[in-house]
Amino acid sequence: MGLIILLGIGLVGYKLTDLNQKSKSVETIQTDIPLVFPENITEVEPCGEKLCLMTVGHKKGRRLIIVDPETGHLSSIVTFSDRP
Repeated sequence: MGLIILLGIGLVGYKLTDLNQKSKSVETIQTDIPLVFPENITEVEPCGEKLCLMTVGHKKGRRLIIVDPETGHLSSIVTFSDRP
């Protein structure tokens, strides 16, 4: 009976360490965002399941860059012209 208890405890310990190793193996997503010098990111906000970056300093005006954080791809770039 003691052997069965020890095997059970060992199995539970093995499963816990196996789950910890699987949860730590998260793939890092990287992306290149086209910023033109001296354009700077001023705000970073979640917008739904996307990530919104507001920038200033682009020659055409302020830009809203929407990024898909799961893939790292740019969903869209919206430019707010400073000129009428």
